[in-house]
Amino acid sequence: MVNIIDRYREVEKYFVLNKIRGKSYVISFFCVSGFLLNRLLGVNSNVLNTGSVLEGFQLYTRPLLISYSRSGTNWVRYIIEYLSQQPTPGYVRSKSGVNFVIDRAHAGYKNIHNYNKVMLVIRNYKECLVRHDSIEFVNSFATISDYLESDRRLQQPRWYIENIKAFDDFEGKKMLLYYEDLLTDSVTCAKKIANFLGLDNERLAGLIDNIDEHKKRSVELYKNDHDSVTCGDVNKLDYHSKHGLSEEARQAFDQYYRENYPRLFTKYLARYQEELPV
Repeated sequence: MVNIIDRYREVEKYFVLNKIRGKSYVISFFCVSGFLLNRLLGVNSNVLNTGSVLEGFQLYTRPLLISYSRSGTNWVRYIIEYLSQQPTPGYVRSKSGVNFVIDRAHAGYKNIHNYNKVMLVIRNYKECLVRHDSIEFVNSFATISDYLESDRRLQQPRWYIENIKAFDDFEGKKMLLYYEDLLTDSVTCAKKIANFLGLDNERLAGLIDNIDEHKKRSVELYKNDHDSVTCGDVNKLDYHSKHGLSEEARQAFDQYYRENYPRLFTKYLARYQEELPV
């Protein structure tokens, strides 16, 4: 019975998202009927593609928000939902429903070419990678290079730089946000987001006037689904790397990106470099 209910919800989600994507129910019906028939005949055993936050929901007419996990997307989503009064994909934050104002993906580089507008959030690689995979997992590798090139997780570490490469090559309208700036200069970042997405300026004024309260609410909403160590505290921007990684390991992270992606490192990541030894 559980399996039948899951399959029903799968198909229901497919129809709802296809409506958002601009496809008619008639076209969706024939697509899903063919898929289910092939599955029944044993030709196709895959899961019906309803989209996910890993590769996006194929909402190509919406702007795409790209971020590696644990990069501060929750605060960005909160700002967008507050200003637009529409939901964003993922765990429910301040707005529920499926009338998404944006699409989002952790592996956005795979489908970025299908979108016209893209937002990328970057966080210190020594923070978001360690926070997402755990310091125990990182330290289980012989070298930092081995970890960064591993494929032992569903969300691979290489997605971090692949997203940046794809964003750098993207020729449409694009906007870059840094997690650290989102915390230390929230007002400027909120204005930037509102302008890029063409969102309500009147609600923007209300957000700015009570920015600290909105930050607190955003953290509380996040904690409904995830644990949080830093809780948006600007004094903990390097908490995970400083508490989990040795100085040698932190410098090995820097060296990997600096030597393998010199142009991208200089353009996007140099701010995260440890002080080089004299």
